[in-house]
Amino acid sequence: YAVPEAGANSEVRHVALDGTATPTEGSPTVVVSEATVEQGSGYPAVAGAFLDLTESGGTPFLVFWNGVSNRVGRTQFTGSWTEPAYVATGTGPWASGWLGADGLEHVAFMQSSGFRYSRFGDTATSQIHDGLRDLGDEYWTATIGEDSSLRVEAGALTVAYQDTFDRTLILSTSPDGASNASWSHD
Repeated sequence: YAVPEAGANSEVRHVALDGTATPTEGSPTVVVSEATVEQGSGYPAVAGAFLDLTESGGTPFLVFWNGVSNRVGRTQFTGSWTEPAYVATGTGPWASGWLGADGLEHVAFMQSSGFRYSRFGDTATSQIHDGLRDLGDEYWTATIGEDSSLRVEAGALTVAYQDTFDRTLILSTSPDGASNASWSHD
């Protein structure tokens, strides 16, 4: 992945190693495309930055940040890539996803200074971490959730992510990820 020049188009392309998932062997399939690239913010304003590609039950699931619209998107490959669906504006750039065996889409993502979880298909949502740090004599809020990796096994959720403020790796778990679920942090 390369950041295009300002004013150029940006897109995410998919090429299957065996050529079976493309219209013609070796030609890439456009998954996400945006017309305008703006530069100058802390993160690249391009479609398809900070990619997280997982596979569950043979179905590739892609979570990405669209810096043009400033939100996290998701899509899955079911013979062709589905039209991307998006989390609320102001999410990202870091996010991770998992496609459950039941077809539910699980996404952990940065939002404002906190780190959140949403399950699509039954719209459960919860806060994984509020981004608030206790410094002893004061509290500090900073972004949290960089380099995240989400997994779902037997309905239980586990997400590993980085706290760059404290320079630590955090492992958070939830028994089911239901709305307003509690998350433990190790």
